[in-house]
Amino acid sequence: MIIQHLDRSVTKVFGKVPLRTVLIVPFTLQLFTAVGLVGYLSFRQGQKAVNEVTRQLGREISIRIEQDLSTYLNIPHQINQSNADAIRLGELNVKDFSQLQGHFWQQKQRFKNISSIAFSNEQKERIGIGELDNGSLAIGESNKLTGYDFHLYGINSQGQRLKLLNVIKNYDPRIRPFYQAAVANNSQKWSKVFTLFNTSSLVISAVQPVYDNKGKVEGVLYSSLSLSEISEFLHRLKIGKNGQSFIIDREGILVATSTTEEPFRIVNNLKKRLRNTDSSDPLTQATSKYLESHFSSLTQIKNSQQLEFKINGKRQLVQVLPFQDGKGLDWLIVVVVPEADFMGHINTNTNITILLCIAALIVAIAVGLLTARWVVQPICGLNTRALALAKGEWDKTEEIERFDELGELAKSFNNMAYQLQESFTTLEANNVQMKALNQALSESESRLAQFLEAVPVGIFVSDASGKPYYVNQTGQQILGKGIVESATTEQLQEVYQLYLCGTEQLYPSDRLPIVKALQGESVWVDNLEIHRPDKIIPIETLGKPIYDESGNIAYAIAAFTDITERKQAQEDLAERAKIAELGADVALALTQETTLETILHRFTNAMVERLEAAFARIWLLNEVDNILELQASSGLYTRLDGQYSRIPLDQLKLGLIAQEKQPYLTNDVLNEPRIRDKEWAKKEGLVAFAGYPLLVGNKVVGVMAMFARKPLSDVRLQGLALIAHTIALAIERKRAEKLLAEYNRTLEAQVEERTQELSQTLEHLQATQQELIQSEKMAALGQLVAGIAHEINTPLGAIQASIGNISTALDNSLRQLPELLQQLSPQQQIDFLALLAAARQNSQLLSFKEERQFKRSIKKELEAQGIAKAETLATNLVQMGITQNLAPFIPLLQSPNNTLILEAASNLSVQHNNTQNIKLAVERASKIVFALKSYARQDQSGQMTRSQLIQGLDVVLTLYHNQLKQGIEVIKKYEDVPAILCYPEELNQVWTNLIHNAIQAMNYKGGLEIAVSQQDNQLVVQVTDSGCGIPSEIKSRIFEPFFTTKPAGEGSGLGLDIVHKIIDKHQGKIEVESQPGRTTFSVWLPIR
Repeated sequence: MIIQHLDRSVTKVFGKVPLRTVLIVPFTLQLFTAVGLVGYLSFRQGQKAVNEVTRQLGREISIRIEQDLSTYLNIPHQINQSNADAIRLGELNVKDFSQLQGHFWQQKQRFKNISSIAFSNEQKERIGIGELDNGSLAIGESNKLTGYDFHLYGINSQGQRLKLLNVIKNYDPRIRPFYQAAVANNSQKWSKVFTLFNTSSLVISAVQPVYDNKGKVEGVLYSSLSLSEISEFLHRLKIGKNGQSFIIDREGILVATSTTEEPFRIVNNLKKRLRNTDSSDPLTQATSKYLESHFSSLTQIKNSQQLEFKINGKRQLVQVLPFQDGKGLDWLIVVVVPEADFMGHINTNTNITILLCIAALIVAIAVGLLTARWVVQPICGLNTRALALAKGEWDKTEEIERFDELGELAKSFNNMAYQLQESFTTLEANNVQMKALNQALSESESRLAQFLEAVPVGIFVSDASGKPYYVNQTGQQILGKGIVESATTEQLQEVYQLYLCGTEQLYPSDRLPIVKALQGESVWVDNLEIHRPDKIIPIETLGKPIYDESGNIAYAIAAFTDITERKQAQEDLAERAKIAELGADVALALTQETTLETILHRFTNAMVERLEAAFARIWLLNEVDNILELQASSGLYTRLDGQYSRIPLDQLKLGLIAQEKQPYLTNDVLNEPRIRDKEWAKKEGLVAFAGYPLLVGNKVVGVMAMFARKPLSDVRLQGLALIAHTIALAIERKRAEKLLAEYNRTLEAQVEERTQELSQTLEHLQATQQELIQSEKMAALGQLVAGIAHEINTPLGAIQASIGNISTALDNSLRQLPELLQQLSPQQQIDFLALLAAARQNSQLLSFKEERQFKRSIKKELEAQGIAKAETLATNLVQMGITQNLAPFIPLLQSPNNTLILEAASNLSVQHNNTQNIKLAVERASKIVFALKSYARQDQSGQMTRSQLIQGLDVVLTLYHNQLKQGIEVIKKYEDVPAILCYPEELNQVWTNLIHNAIQAMNYKGGLEIAVSQQDNQLVVQVTDSGCGIPSEIKSRIFEPFFTTKPAGEGSGLGLDIVHKIIDKHQGKIEVESQPGRTTFSVWLPIR
């Protein structure tokens, strides 16, 4: 009944509609509806996929920005903490601005992104180094010497000051907000954003207070970052075609942006920070206004937000991520991506679908018209023919075999069968069109895959069952393989060799980020490692679930990236910290311990503790037996006896290290030929070995060696080499102290012995003074005693002064060398040793005039090289005896710590020079005592002996050295003459009288010439002075006994008489020639 009622209703409504329309319209509507519905669903599904990918991209980019921003912003605090630790350990002196300047300059070379590094103290003083707009560096200084005005100096590539760039009057860092904030918070904090001196960019400073031992504030360390660096990083990120990212604070002030816009405006020549809503960039401005309208206050944003809004009817997808670092920063990271950036292909496909729908509709209408005509025309014809038959027009019915209703029904069925066949043909054409639509959808999916391939991180996708579904090219490069379809979630860590960081343990499958994502969790980890055959790759991984329309997990996606460089940087930083701790332990051992044994033991203990050595040992070279002797051992083995306690130089790897003077290093102990007991090494788990010769110059003093259970990094090996050099210097220093003490004891014994001999000689002379010749000899000796005493006291005083200089220089060296050796690079250490060698080789004595000339010359040369403090450095170089060929030492003198280097070198040179002075003084004292003994000795045998006249002359000149050195120039003209038979002691009396008279005749000023020559079979000795001469009227009487021209009591008149008698005794002769200004006594002695 209902169906019949419905048929009647339809017939009533459409009964008057032509059959052609009834056939065409429903067919066309069905086709149009089907095509339109497919196109709409394709568009909506593509739009949904793009939105999901866009949101995921926004999340990942914001997370990446957050991670990189954390790393970037952590560097200034690390620098401050490192400097604070160095100050606390005494490695940096906050009162030594020169040292701070050099240290900050070195840090600026390592940390290029840091705008400035500085220190201010409670005395209104400041020292720092920063970067100008043109990329060059400058030093800013404010102290008492600058009148507390801030002076900004340009510097060269070596960190040396050039010229004054700017001056800021009455600069007081203590009233600056960042200084007060650091002191008030008593911890690491960030300053507000401000403009750095002489730069156009905005910066932010990490600040940290520094306290003394009493907890009182000494000052504030601060390191500044340029916000333009953050903007450049944001600008490098690719966020779709027109996407942007920017960072704002909670007050809506722009911090950094990925656009080219500066985050400030210049108003009245002052930089005013820009509110984000005042940005000139339309997208940034619109996004900022939307956030302020959506949230009543930006402080309400506590966690990550995904938002969307429209600009001119176009959707914009926004990701907002709060960023806080616990040190005062509270920023918002905003990533905005226009939906149109990713909807371009979808819109193109939609347009294609619409065109296809229109084409299909046109085709359908055309086919419908043809079909209707093909169906209706026979029926109309049949109706016409039926009416004609009813009218009796039978001539038109010859094509019809039957005229009853069955024939018409049969004809109608035939026509319907034919029409049905045509309909199937049309439907087949429609199927072809549907395939074209499906192909377009497939191309859309392909473009999505291309987008994922372009992402600079690895992408791994699994379906809901955990089966791998997709891995992009970057992911395949990191994993080392693509999709393994047979792998299950329990097998992923084994298939792709996923391990816990730093272990040989496979990563637990239930903790894998992809597995957690399949469970509906979003997970981020950085403790994953991929073990490849040739390397180990640490990765950082983010796992996220992907839901379908029903809210069920359809896929799980994991994004991962290679963090090898970050891990390596962290490991290097840890290694350098350990080396610094080891250096501190070595320095403490040198200052706290007194014996070499305890110092070496503390060295090996420090190597085991700081460098994680399995055991460490130090051998010293016994130069007598040419054997290495074990002196210190820590770790697995602490005994000093056993088979390795004494090692010849040509045996074992340790003996070869000392013999070849080269380190022996390996991180593959089990495969090294010099490691003999490999079973022992394998049992103990030993992996690495490092052995260093302990060298002072080119001299081996010992060997230092250690075994480790982990490979030794390059940083650690460099530190070990420096420590080995320090240990060698410490050993040599202790040995030098021991030798110096022994030398002092020997010297004191020798001086005492010489003093006793002199006393005995004087007693003997006094006992034999009754004879006339001996009496005159003692008279002359009495005149010499004061001078001889002075001559002996002079070397003794020199010895005492030299010992004091050596003690002072040693104290300075012990204080300076540990600090200096930590600062010098290996090349600088080589240059430093070359400088010491040059100072030792130069023993030239300079007059004051020559010193001044050399100082001026060296100062001019240093200033030409742009070296600061040239006058001080020139003084130190001249004192060390280095006056020429400065070229090899110019790189060392251009170092920021050149003053410390030259002071240390000067102290070592002082020790060497004063040791030589002691040696010369002892030789001088010995020579005087020997001369006195030779002069005072009396031969009682009465026999002639063969003797060299020159030796006797030199003995007398030595005894008269104190009188001669005051103003008399002595000229010796000695020929090579033979020894003769004579009475040496009596001839010494002759030379004494002649030289004594010459000195008095010149009144202790003038020239004295002593000539010795051979004429035929005689030796001639001539003594010539530049005195007043002998008057001609008394010349013939000078050899008479008791004749003298001296006042009463000053001369006996026997001197020349005794001389004449002694010459006669030798069968020789004496003559005199005199005129004012030149008097010559000539003595001829026969050669026997």
